[in-house]
Amino acid sequence: GDAALFRTEKAESLGKLLVPWAKRLVEKRNLCLKLGMLYVDDKKLLGTSSARDLAGTMWAHAKVCAVNEALFLKAGNHVRKGGLLEKASTQDMAILLWAYADLGWPNKRLFQAVGTKLVEGGRLDTCNQQDVSLLLWSHAKMKMWQEEFCQALAARVAQVGMTNSQAASNSLWAMAELGVAGCDGSVQVLCDLVQRGGVGAVTAQGAANMLWALAVLGRQDSGACAVLLSSLLPRTSMLDVSDKCQVHQFFLAQRLFGEEEEGRYEEPAVEVLRAECAEAFIETSSRYQRPSSMQGRIREIVLELGVGEVLCEHVLPGIGYSVDLFIPSLNLAVEVDGPGH
Repeated sequence: GDAALFRTEKAESLGKLLVPWAKRLVEKRNLCLKLGMLYVDDKKLLGTSSARDLAGTMWAHAKVCAVNEALFLKAGNHVRKGGLLEKASTQDMAILLWAYADLGWPNKRLFQAVGTKLVEGGRLDTCNQQDVSLLLWSHAKMKMWQEEFCQALAARVAQVGMTNSQAASNSLWAMAELGVAGCDGSVQVLCDLVQRGGVGAVTAQGAANMLWALAVLGRQDSGACAVLLSSLLPRTSMLDVSDKCQVHQFFLAQRLFGEEEEGRYEEPAVEVLRAECAEAFIETSSRYQRPSSMQGRIREIVLELGVGEVLCEHVLPGIGYSVDLFIPSLNLAVEVDGPGH
């Protein structure tokens, strides 16, 4: 992120380090793909594999970003139909779903089979904080909504406590992303843990995730947010664009829906971060504007009504979200189409 670095001799040293590292990563990925194909080509090998074997294999593929479609399809089917879930540990199931989600490989039937097995088999009580966070994160990442299972996982968060910062961050983000109803108790437990430092050191990305999640869950005024924001201020250089967009949405929620408290979040360092995050969010909103043909037709119809100027894909000042159409004379936003508003 520091352009000046590349005008110094350090850049050459950095390159010398990164090139061989990248080569080793490619070698690992190729080796992983070759070994994975053994499962595809040898039915006997796949048939004698346990859930732990396959979970480890899938985990390795995800770690080196090796996508093997044939393997993921066959392994998922074998886990579901081969009776492996009966003997699989909750850790095996969690790692397996995490690998599928991390690589963005959808397998709805596998997710449903794992959820059913854990709920109906009464095995959720054996899930530790790592299992719960991986299962929640996987479902949120793949937008796999299983009402009974996801609500039971959310309730389990309060029971296991979440003393690991990564597990706490992933669980909170997933509950917000999934929109799990009735998770107030678990959210409060996490807020209390964060506020008293019970989740350990939180990374800059983790703090951004949690601030966004708490805003989505209507907890933008909680003491946990103040703690997370304070921990973030010395490390703002570690935030990428995505992180800054999340923090902007926290600031936005606090400004629009938060309780007024004089002097809150007004120190200079916070104002600088607020401005940087708003800039990143507005730039991102502007970059992804893609007006549809339907929007164009609706705009023409609205113009014929004589309402004056009609702006298309207008980014709202001070907010950053874009609306399909905006009519300044009426201060009116019109949403036409798209996946969500």
